[in-house]
Order: sequence, then structure tokens, then C-alpha cells
Amino acid sequence: MFNRFFHKSALVKTSILGRLAFATTCIEYYVKENNLKSIWIDRLINKLWEFTNSTDLGIWEYEIGDLNPHNILDSHPSNKATDYKSLSESDFEELKQLYNSLYPVFIEMISNTIEIGCANLYGGVINKLTLTPTMRVYDISKKLQKDVPNIKPFTMSKFNEAHGWGNPKAKEKFKSTT
Repeated sequence: MFNRFFHKSALVKTSILGRLAFATTCIEYYVKENNLKSIWIDRLINKLWEFTNSTDLGIWEYEIGDLNPHNILDSHPSNKATDYKSLSESDFEELKQLYNSLYPVFIEMISNTIEIGCANLYGGVINKLTLTPTMRVYDISKKLQKDVPNIKPFTMSKFNEAHGWGNPKAKEKFKSTT
């Protein structure tokens, strides 16, 4: 309980960018611990990291939407490969097969991470909209993983920077002290 409270109080003061970097690092830890190997997982992680240094989040949102497991795994009959502009039909099928093979709670971790990046794109920044999915990722990480990333490097990106978004930072800035 103390760890969750500590992380939540630290993340309240952390920018959206820092929260997404933390959640992406949680995904990386899970992938490493479970020895998951896939060009699609690598592509997803790279796309998530682009958020932290992006100057056009509209393009990022469009591209990450095509990798979102909730979109890909949508069972509605009208969900077709042609709906995903950055994916070929074989890409769509490969990604769908991969996501179907992964542990459902890991899929939830990925979707919550994407939600952190997208939740405040088209309105005023509301702290809770990104704090809640960040805490879900933290809770899943604590449950599934031996190690959870140290929160400290992510808190350097403050919620009072750039109206809650945080100033763009390269991935390496978050990795230098993890």
C-alpha cells in the first residue's frame, strides 16, 4: 500500500510525458522479464517512445491507434485491415495473431499506456485522465513483474511544464538513471 501511495503522489506531480515514459518502461520490463521477441512489440515500444520527443502528437495518435490492441482485437465484423492506414493486410493479421497470443493483462497494460498519450489530446489537460491509466499500469506491473522501474527519472518531467504535458525529452533522458 505504501509503495502505491508513494508512486501515486509522485505521479500526480509528473507530466503526461513522464507518465507515458514510465508506463512504456514498465512494458519494456515486462517484455524483458518474459523474453518476448517480436518486431511488432519493438515497433509498438518505439512508437510509444516517440511521444516523449514529438512535436506533432496528431501524427503520433494516428499511428499509435493502428497499433492499439483494443482496436486490432475488436471483434466487430466491420473491423478490417483496410481501416488501418499504416498497416498492410498481412501486418494487421500478424498483429492480431500476436495480440491474441499475449496475456490479457499485458494487453491491458499496453492499452492503458496508449490511453495516457491520447486522453488529453483534444481538450484541456485533466490530471486524472492520465493519472488513472498510469496507476493501472503500475498496479499491473507490481502484480506481473519482479521489478518495476524506479519512479525518480520520470518525475523530472513536471506537471507544471507545458500545461501538464511536460517539455519534450529524448528517451535517453529517462533511461540515464533507471
